[in-house]
Amino acid sequence: MIIIRLGLVAMLLVGALLSSSVVRAQTVDVQESLIEDKQQQKPILPFHPWRFARGKAKDGLAFVKDKTGLSLGISDTTIYQIDPFIDTPHHTTVNTLDLLGAWHLLESQTYGEGMLGFLYRNRTNVGPLNGNTLSNAIGLPWGVNNSGSDGFARFNQLWWQQTLFNQSLVIQLGKVDEKTHFNTNQVASSDGRDFMMQSMVYSQTIAFPAEGLGFNIRYSPTKRWYLDIGLADANGNPQDKPNDSLNSFFKGEYFDAAELGVSPEPGWLWSGLGDSHYRLMAWYTAHTESHDGGGGVALSIDQEIPHSLVPFARIGYSPAQINRTWLEVDSGIVSIAPFERESDRLGAGVTWARPTATAVRNQTAAEGFYRIEIVDGLQITPDLELIFKPAGHPSSDFEAVFGLRLRAFL
Repeated sequence: MIIIRLGLVAMLLVGALLSSSVVRAQTVDVQESLIEDKQQQKPILPFHPWRFARGKAKDGLAFVKDKTGLSLGISDTTIYQIDPFIDTPHHTTVNTLDLLGAWHLLESQTYGEGMLGFLYRNRTNVGPLNGNTLSNAIGLPWGVNNSGSDGFARFNQLWWQQTLFNQSLVIQLGKVDEKTHFNTNQVASSDGRDFMMQSMVYSQTIAFPAEGLGFNIRYSPTKRWYLDIGLADANGNPQDKPNDSLNSFFKGEYFDAAELGVSPEPGWLWSGLGDSHYRLMAWYTAHTESHDGGGGVALSIDQEIPHSLVPFARIGYSPAQINRTWLEVDSGIVSIAPFERESDRLGAGVTWARPTATAVRNQTAAEGFYRIEIVDGLQITPDLELIFKPAGHPSSDFEAVFGLRLRAFL
């Protein structure tokens, strides 16, 4: 059995390293997603049109996990967005099908716990524009969603994770997505679950590389604070580079980051406060064909308050001015249990930023959404983005992007 498992691991690694096109894509924390999608939900409808089929599928996944130690999850997300105020074509429709898994292969008192994690993704653009081209047409310096790339089918993530010293030290090595480690936020880190606008997913001041080879080391001496250090291939997008991921990595051009995270005790300031997270990040990237070298700092905060509300904020600054913005403030508030429905989310946020491009004005944009759990495993999210004085279109004073997201998961 061990030989068979290791053989399958080798096949997955070879497939990932030979992926021929890697571009920026929707961020997914594999382990967090597997846990969240299996939590008990509270659907809005009293009946489920495919309850029997879903139950059988969940039983099958549970059987696989019990026999092999492999936890699997499947999600399908479709995002439709339109700006009726610009010339046609003025809409985008993107579908993202994910197969994700965490395979527990090693459990030892001496060597700790070992896990193989992966995310296989198939993306298809159905409409006349992808998210990036729609954003350019509007004049928004960042994406109207974080799934704006052309279509592809590949392993986006494939890594080995080793947990040591009673889970206080976690090492992850392989094809990684650094956005799952740094500048995250409890209520604003995924256009598949929460806000769609890219500035609400991560600070646009940070020159994150696309998924490529790298590693992360996270040290958590207590559950209240951690230190995360990461190194990744700054040329993690081989659209303009050799397809061999190893050759690209050993060029020696890296994205380096370190983040200190603190989670104070609930009620640390006053009795009404709940869980909170404060993350301070410093980063540096080497010069690549797509940007100059340089670095910056970023702060991400979320704090639960009474009535299941979570105010959040991000602040990013990069004196090197190498990514989409060089100074950015993102903030808002999210209800994590609107109308006492823990499976739903209702949020509003705003971004103010100074774009890196010269001769453009500052950018302000706002977004509101309501994610509704229709039935167990099916969510629908109406969304509205408001762009004030688009930086890329000086002749326009206002744009509005209407969106609708449908996500099914197992």
